Amino acid sequence: MSPSVKGRIVIGANVAVIAVVLLAALVVPKGATVVVIAPPWGEAGESLRIVADAGGTFVASGRFPWIAVAHSNASDFTTNLFRNGAWLVLDPVLAAGCLAKKNLGSPS
Repeated sequence: MSPSVKGRIVIGANVAVIAVVLLAALVVPKGATVVVIAPPWGEAGESLRIVADAGGTFVASGRFPWIAVAHSNASDFTTNLFRNGAWLVLDPVLAAGCLAKKNLGSPS
């Protein structure tokens, strides 16, 4: 491989890493309300079980049965969701495409 090809590979890899880090910073939940994504092949109600076991409150269902909107004021809520089987925990504003239109509100 020529030096210019190696340089392009290194630059491309760096750009990819920076893009992933920036994207991760954008989707990390910043409030008490989050979108929980459970394994799609799980049993019906799996996302509800994950929310309950993590100490949260169910707010709304998502567009698919494995997606739920949940709320908790606990500082370790996101960590508890992952411990109880959540695949992803996202900020609801940035995960709007995962939600049904009627579910975009926050808990009262």
